[in-house]
Amino acid sequence: MDLWGTGLRQALPVPFLETGTGSLRLGTLAKAVRGEPWLGAIGLAYALIALGAGVVLERRALVGLSLYASQFGALLVLYPCATVLRARLAAMDTSTSFGHASCAAAWRAARRGRFDAATTLEFVWAGSCVTLIMASFTALKLMIPTVRPFGWDRELMRLDAALHFGRQPWEWLFPLFSAEWATRFVDFVYFSLWFPVVLGVFAWQVWRVRSPERSRFLLAYVAIWVVLGTLAAAVFSSAGPAYFGMITGASDPYLPLLGHLRAINERSPLVSVQVQDWLWSTFQSGGSSAGGGIAAMPSLHVAMAELCAVVGRAQSPRLGATMTGFSMLTLAGSVYLGPHYAVDGYASIAAVHVIWWLAGRRTVARRGPLRPGASVLALSPERRTES
Repeated sequence: MDLWGTGLRQALPVPFLETGTGSLRLGTLAKAVRGEPWLGAIGLAYALIALGAGVVLERRALVGLSLYASQFGALLVLYPCATVLRARLAAMDTSTSFGHASCAAAWRAARRGRFDAATTLEFVWAGSCVTLIMASFTALKLMIPTVRPFGWDRELMRLDAALHFGRQPWEWLFPLFSAEWATRFVDFVYFSLWFPVVLGVFAWQVWRVRSPERSRFLLAYVAIWVVLGTLAAAVFSSAGPAYFGMITGASDPYLPLLGHLRAINERSPLVSVQVQDWLWSTFQSGGSSAGGGIAAMPSLHVAMAELCAVVGRAQSPRLGATMTGFSMLTLAGSVYLGPHYAVDGYASIAAVHVIWWLAGRRTVARRGPLRPGASVLALSPERRTES
């Protein structure tokens, strides 16, 4: 039985080979670039800053470019395949026939406005700019401790205690997650589940017809990495609870938590412990690797999870509840697993909502108000709006 039918053959490589008239024109790519020139400008400026800082500090710039490009390339394949599968399942639900005709019709409905050449090239343009931004972000993150040594850990630790009735936040979470199965579940959500969820939401929001909603998401996504991940991280340079004793030399209130996590890790590896050891080793050696760099305040993990929750809540109550749960578990994991102070996550969540509001004001100002009664981030494609 041909499970995928013609859908997969249409998804790859038809989006790259045809438009509504049947031929790909260079004007389609030019239109994609003209539609969001600010994205390329931010990517180029950010990369030039990273390159300049790398020259001055004699550090590598654009770290992890090949890894981030490969992740984007995987999205080019996996997201259309997932849409084909969804269309196939929809055809099974709505038709007694499991044949070619019903599946082809379902795929054509799913593909309309999503995987034509123009929309695909706009996704390629956005993904290429974001790849450059991510490589620049990683390079600058690795340089922050050289320019701004970790100096905020004591203050953040004290602020955590002040906000949580004199106790460290992990002490409140410990009864909930100390069981080994619960620890491993939080570890899975925080590390293994976080990446596919964030990448999936990015593909869902960006691989569609150009609209104020799409531009709003892209602007917020980029602003989080640049403003929170570089500017705020440099201002509040800090290492996090996992490295508190080694950075400050002070009495370490996190030793019981870290000892508990390492005891579980000795029985079977925890991703959180493995990553923390690798990050510290990279920091001490002055290495440059994709995903490297130590920065506690603010938490980009929590910020991205909250952005997913924002778009989920704008779509539907059920998706909103699911994504909000994911965001809250990410916040809990950021504290319980040791990479962040609780205030790192609180600040990130507040900042995401400010950034989302500002991004909405910009896109509405440029392209006019959203349709009355329309979902802010609808699943179905809207009519293309040209800048």
